[in-house]
Amino acid sequence: MKLRCVLILLLMPLMVWANDEDKKEQEQRWSISVSDFLYKSYVDTSLKYGILHRVKLDTLYQDHGINLNITEELAYHLLREDDVDKIYSDIRQEMGVRKRKKVHITVDGLPLEQYVPSYYASKKDKERMNKPYKGVMNVQNISKPYTIKVGLSQRHIALWNSHGCYYNRELDIWKWQRAPLFTTVEDLYTSSYVLPFLVPMIENAGANVYLPRERDIQTNEVVVDNEDAEFDSYGEVQVCDGGFKNGVTLDSTSINPFCLGTHCVLGADAKITWQANVPQDGRYAVYISYVTVENSSDAAEYEVYHSGCVTRYKVNQQMGGGTWIYLGEFYFTKDSEAKIVLRGNKKGVVTADAVRLGGGMGSVVRGGKTSALPRWEEAARYYLQYAGALDTITFNRHGDSIDYNDDFRCRARWVNYLKGGRNIEPWLSKGAEIEGLHIPIDLSLGLHSDAGHFLSMDTTVGALAIYSTYDVGKNRNFYCFDKKKSRLANRDLADLVQTQVVDDIRALYDRRWKRREIWDKMYSEATFAQCPSMLLEVLAHANALDMRYGLDPQFRFDVSRAIYKAVLRFFSTYYNAPYEVQPLPVSDVAIVKEGKQWKLTWLPVKDVLEPTAMPEEYVVYSRIEGEDWDNGTLVKKTSFEISVTDTLVRSYKVTAVNAGGESFPSTILSCGMKNENRPTVLVVDGFTRVSAPFFMERGDSVGVAPWLDEGVAWNTDIATIGWQYIYNQNDPWRSDDVPGHGGSHNNLAGTVFAGNRFDNALVHVNSIVKAGCNAVSVSLDAVLRGEVDLSQFDVVDLVLGEQRSTTMPLGKVKYAIYSLEMMQCFRGYLNTNNARLLITGAHIADDAFVDTTAQLMSERKRFVNEKLGFSYGGVIKEDYNALFLVGDTLMFRYNTDYNLEQYRVENADVLVPENGATVTFSYLKDEGAVLYYEPSYKVVSSGVPFESVKGAQKRDNLMSVWLDYLLKQ
Repeated sequence: MKLRCVLILLLMPLMVWANDEDKKEQEQRWSISVSDFLYKSYVDTSLKYGILHRVKLDTLYQDHGINLNITEELAYHLLREDDVDKIYSDIRQEMGVRKRKKVHITVDGLPLEQYVPSYYASKKDKERMNKPYKGVMNVQNISKPYTIKVGLSQRHIALWNSHGCYYNRELDIWKWQRAPLFTTVEDLYTSSYVLPFLVPMIENAGANVYLPRERDIQTNEVVVDNEDAEFDSYGEVQVCDGGFKNGVTLDSTSINPFCLGTHCVLGADAKITWQANVPQDGRYAVYISYVTVENSSDAAEYEVYHSGCVTRYKVNQQMGGGTWIYLGEFYFTKDSEAKIVLRGNKKGVVTADAVRLGGGMGSVVRGGKTSALPRWEEAARYYLQYAGALDTITFNRHGDSIDYNDDFRCRARWVNYLKGGRNIEPWLSKGAEIEGLHIPIDLSLGLHSDAGHFLSMDTTVGALAIYSTYDVGKNRNFYCFDKKKSRLANRDLADLVQTQVVDDIRALYDRRWKRREIWDKMYSEATFAQCPSMLLEVLAHANALDMRYGLDPQFRFDVSRAIYKAVLRFFSTYYNAPYEVQPLPVSDVAIVKEGKQWKLTWLPVKDVLEPTAMPEEYVVYSRIEGEDWDNGTLVKKTSFEISVTDTLVRSYKVTAVNAGGESFPSTILSCGMKNENRPTVLVVDGFTRVSAPFFMERGDSVGVAPWLDEGVAWNTDIATIGWQYIYNQNDPWRSDDVPGHGGSHNNLAGTVFAGNRFDNALVHVNSIVKAGCNAVSVSLDAVLRGEVDLSQFDVVDLVLGEQRSTTMPLGKVKYAIYSLEMMQCFRGYLNTNNARLLITGAHIADDAFVDTTAQLMSERKRFVNEKLGFSYGGVIKEDYNALFLVGDTLMFRYNTDYNLEQYRVENADVLVPENGATVTFSYLKDEGAVLYYEPSYKVVSSGVPFESVKGAQKRDNLMSVWLDYLLKQ
């Protein structure tokens, strides 16, 4: 026995050596097999962009189990619990390891399972959850007739639309931060998501939204300070130092207008009035400023008087003092009373400083000059200076302060300034506290469109999501949020947003839409904010196929809705809160008569992508001619009794409401009753189109061809910068000044212009009433559904505007005028006794001849030839100096300009008379513009949209002429 023990002791070093050798050899075999497996299995073609991101094994070693650390590229992929289980199973199988042997997989040092968002995890990570703010919100519109219960109420969200125009010191010019491509530029393009769609959606869900760039496209600006003559006070008011100073020249980066003025402190019975004299009729954003002091009131009440209406707000002045705080957007006229009133109260100290109406023009001076552009087109760095942000935020004091760099650095740091609390600026003491504005920002999100570029029309680049678990020292730090909450909430947010965007685009547009990576990178906008934050490259503005979709306003609406839904879902886990998605806009709106009572009716729209988005109630908004919209009336049914008994023209729109928020509005309908004994005209609004410009593919020539069709903006076009001039898709990008394929002119910079405002019936109704007739309006959808009997009206006025068949990228056709349902409906109407039809639109002829099935095209041609009395004779382009006239006495011009008053008609149809129709109005080249047709009924057809005729008096005259003919016995 002793001999055996001695032998064992002598041989043990050799045995250990042998085991170590075996262990290393085994680890090497495993490493090779796992590396080969990862190399082959995790190359997802949907992630292939530029260089190929190969997933690699970083380290493998054994202790109490087998430990594998895989490179970060695996985390670029979408990961769910099923994916994690499969990765473990596949790697075990590759190594030949039994289940009882423990295997631990980390990715870039983090356990693999932690890359699964809490929203999708069976067990929620409490370190990625937080307690929501439950105090008084910064701003509340207390005139709204409904309450949001499970939307984004109590949430304060920071949001921005990428870049903006900036001053380049080397070139001594103001310029864009990206190249103009495919008729737009990223500096403006992302605004066409954020401003008209994403911000209203989030606000309609109950949140307060803060932007580091100006949000109002109104170029006029009216500022009334407490030191100005238009400021009036009543009662006990004390003037104190500190506040906004009007008229300050911002020609130095250190000038802060909110540090140079004074403010007022109101007694409990005091009242302040700011009288704003607007220079031009239009919609203006209203901003207020105040100073937060000890014992500030959380219930300061403001009243905004706007064109016959008043809207009331409650403002928590315990936060947000010393900057511009947005209330809302309102219609003001030069002749109406435009004022903001603030009253003192006994619930704390109320202060008053300045108010501002309109976005205005850029006012920051750099290199001795301003940008000469509207303020909303400038970079965040300049607006934040105008809005009172600290100069340590707007530029880098301890480095090379270049405006371009200062701009992307300032956005996330501004978020921390809004919040207050721990500062992470590298030039300040680490962990230092800044007071900030005490606004409890819940989330920040930057929207960009620079996801990459393919020199091909075969594929999209898609959406790239970027988050950060790094701190300012370039170290991974998973616990940087308030109260040491996990920064993996950033990945949750990035994953949810990217997933929702990609899923919705695939469901609604193209199942092949690409998903790019989810990056954990130290991008400034995704790193420094002390709240859940991310940066989304929504698509690639330099890639042709991305932009063929991305120029479509409906696409932008749907993508914005996807982002909004993802934010809701993120908060549902982060704050452990229920949610509902706000409904889609209602459809089939109509003004109909039941007995002696007129009613407004509509139908709810089901969201096939979101089961919670069902309406529970509705809000009916009304407007009297020359005034702004009222604050709405809440109704439970899908109808609402209205008054059309006086001579005033009234307008109505409807929104759908549920516990999660309010939808976008419906098409606007109008009505006016001149006299019960006068003829009544039914205005049928069939102009529903919003679309991208025509996209051309002819060999290597690919791009936007607006001369064929400029498309139609949703309400207002704020993104078009100029027409494309480089069409060769093989022409590569060299610099922003030599942009290659997609390169576009810059001649429309600073120009915004009208699209489809869904308010076209009003123009017709106004002129019909001026002509001495009564008028009511309906949507064409309601007519085709059988809601309205056309034969009950003396004249039917069919409004088609810029409606035309529009082919989507995969061949689907939308917005066709002459559907089978439409032709059947109007054929039946024209076969009745005394049918009288007025039909106007830029494409009423050519849309009957679009390339479609032979049978449908034959039906369309026969319908327009036989029932309407015309055929297609080409188009009149804007360069003909287009006018149309009758004889030598009447002459009318239609709009071919880029302006906000009327949408532009780039091509108008030439109408060729058929079956005895006669030309009554011609273009200048004697080609038919308007035809009269009188078989057994009467038709007036115009290849020019009536609402595009310039001048209200001219339109009144023209409508009178047409109605005289139609109503003459």
